[in-house]
Amino acid sequence: MSRPHDAGAEAPMNPELSSMLEARPDARELHAVYRAVPVTRAPLSAAQHEAAWKRLQNRLQDPARAPYVDDARAPLELVRDDRADGRVPEARHPEATSVPPTGVRPTASPRGRWGRWAAAAAVVGMLVGGGGWATGSVTHQVPAGGAPRAVTLAEGSTVWMAAGSELSVPRRLGWPAVLATSTRDVRLTGEAFFIVQRDGRRFIVHTADAQVQVLGTQFAVRREAAGGVTRVDVSEGRVAVVAGAQRAELGAGEGVTVGARTWLRRSVTPTRVATWRTGGLAAFDEPLGDVLVELGRRYGVRIEHDANVDVATTVSLVYASAPSVDVVLGDLCTAEGLVFERTSRGYRITRP
Repeated sequence: MSRPHDAGAEAPMNPELSSMLEARPDARELHAVYRAVPVTRAPLSAAQHEAAWKRLQNRLQDPARAPYVDDARAPLELVRDDRADGRVPEARHPEATSVPPTGVRPTASPRGRWGRWAAAAAVVGMLVGGGGWATGSVTHQVPAGGAPRAVTLAEGSTVWMAAGSELSVPRRLGWPAVLATSTRDVRLTGEAFFIVQRDGRRFIVHTADAQVQVLGTQFAVRREAAGGVTRVDVSEGRVAVVAGAQRAELGAGEGVTVGARTWLRRSVTPTRVATWRTGGLAAFDEPLGDVLVELGRRYGVRIEHDANVDVATTVSLVYASAPSVDVVLGDLCTAEGLVFERTSRGYRITRP
């Protein structure tokens, strides 16, 4: 990052970045982090300038990310061209940020290094000493009946969330490496499809009764708040599912249903895992009760049933494009010899 000829002046800041920081209540701390980032003399192309600037923008716009984070790739650095006398000429892009080429190590004058360490120490003090602005967690929600949406986490993984789902993500997921934990932990209620980015740490999905542990893979997890089981289906890579004293490893095309008294492994079709992401609807040998709960969450309606309806019986259904809830309930009831009716609160299924 180039600095003005006045040694006591602060480095110029890109106007867009400056306004973005000033709009946040933690602007002073964010400025401190910005000034604490290491520097390098590595020359950059115009394309590298643009790519690095967009990357920094994405980081600042993610509410779950601390403003500076060490990723699996080389850390964010600021570029400057120091002269022997410590002064810096005008740069082509004063606020360029980049990932340095292999073999380039950060360099700085003793004075600059002390300034960055002081700013970094101040930020660490705020993080650990009770400043509170980077602690706690961020909760992502999709309401019942809502459209699926993708959430990109601070460490690079993507989570597709189904209707009626909630994902809790700790802010420490985006802390610098010196403060980062050895695992990436999130907590899920509802249903989600995970595309996990490898960074050397385990990624763990916690539900009410199980943990799903991976390094980098693609899989779906479902755990209804009112249900009693966690369902895991793997479309790519391998995962480990842990529940109590039991543990199972699954590969692509495998799934497991885990509950207090349930541990059922099964085969799945990788291309049909989480078909709800593209508007489809699928269930394979699932208890009728679980399917009804999923339908209620997906369509945002209440579905009740009489006591004489066997909700433990398993059913299968596949829709490339999901129809209305009336059509799905009609197909299910026809197959199981049941009937349904509309009520003031939603639907009710009975046995004639």
